[in-house]
Amino acid sequence: MATKKKTTRSVSVKAIKSEVVTKSVPSFSIFKFLRLLAIVVLSGILIFGLVKKYRHLFVVGVVNTTPITRWQLDRVIFGRYGKSSLDEMVNIVLLEQLAKQNGVKLVASDIDNEITQLEERLGGKEALKANMERFGVDDAKLKEEVRSIVLQRKIAQKVFNISITDEEINSYYSQNKVLFDKKTLDEVKDEIKKSLEQQKVQEDFSKWFQEEKAKAKISLFI
Repeated sequence: MATKKKTTRSVSVKAIKSEVVTKSVPSFSIFKFLRLLAIVVLSGILIFGLVKKYRHLFVVGVVNTTPITRWQLDRVIFGRYGKSSLDEMVNIVLLEQLAKQNGVKLVASDIDNEITQLEERLGGKEALKANMERFGVDDAKLKEEVRSIVLQRKIAQKVFNISITDEEINSYYSQNKVLFDKKTLDEVKDEIKKSLEQQKVQEDFSKWFQEEKAKAKISLFI
């Protein structure tokens, strides 16, 4: 009877040990392995595709086996043009703020009309396009430049009281007759007046803008 108990206990202990060992060793599954392998392969393909597609964000060129990185290019560009470009951006932001302060608003037709006038002065759309290509200006940049010009003019009309006298017109005509191809003063009077007004606007606005810029709180971190 005693011997029977011992045998039963021994069998129970072996069963428990066997169960513990079985639980502690994970079972191998070929399906799990293949699924994991597929995930790794697909991830690798995806990463490779993204790197290839967006490699220009990291590498902009390769000379033999030496890469030229985006960081290197940005550093060179910023070293040459960074200060002037940042100052230009500051001027644009300040101009927009001054326009708002003085109640100046633009609509799309303001910019379109100015571009049309520019085309006429240059001799047509093709002439404008040729000049844009020459100076590396695209449509977006042209509209940005024209917007700034129109804003300056409209602000000046509110801030300054610009008037051109007949004496100034006569003086300009006398000094620049060669420019008018034998046209009389009466024929070019309006043209001269407009040109002198634009000149005064540019001079007065430039001085006023620099004064406003000096008063503005501008913080640069580079």
